[in-house]
Amino acid sequence: MIRSSYVLFVSMFLVGCTRGPGPREHRKVENRESPAVAIPAILPKVRLETSMGDIVVELFPRNAPLTVENFLRYVDEGRYDGVIFHLAEPGAKIETGAHNPDLSLRTMLPPIPSESDNALENGRGTVAMGRARSSPDGAKGHFFINLKHNTELDSDLSENRIGYTVFGRVVEGLDVADEIGEVATGKRGIHEHVPLEDVILRSARRIEERKKDED
Repeated sequence: MIRSSYVLFVSMFLVGCTRGPGPREHRKVENRESPAVAIPAILPKVRLETSMGDIVVELFPRNAPLTVENFLRYVDEGRYDGVIFHLAEPGAKIETGAHNPDLSLRTMLPPIPSESDNALENGRGTVAMGRARSSPDGAKGHFFINLKHNTELDSDLSENRIGYTVFGRVVEGLDVADEIGEVATGKRGIHEHVPLEDVILRSARRIEERKKDED
């Protein structure tokens, strides 16, 4: 009887250890690599110099390799210099990356596939790609910063269960992002929540960091 009880206990323990993730556990950050994209040893950072202060974002190439590669191409080619924040929703999100001060559209690179199934949520302070609602694989260069957890943008809760790709997070200057989100806005043409006074992304530049073994 004692031996049978012991065997039963061990069997139940092993089953518990090998059980798959629960309904929310799949949202944990994964370490995914793409064979076509080199993954750096340290997470890259980019400084966004805006007319209201600096914001530093840290990127997640393991979770969104194609998106990070695309974003850094815009950065390295100076494609973000001088664009405006064309959307500012207080307590929700701010968006930039595509429009000149007159709201004309910048020349954009080809669209990239969605990586919204990468287990990253659109939580406060995260950075995600913008796109048309009807075009899951239509993200180009405009991006937004979440000022709260926008659950409706997560892949498991959004329309057609295809969310908006999170590829980084703010590590400095979240207060600046909040301030941008509080500026007075209005409607200009087809665009809503446009700041009445231009908030400009003056430049976006990589922050060069050395590996610890190089210090």
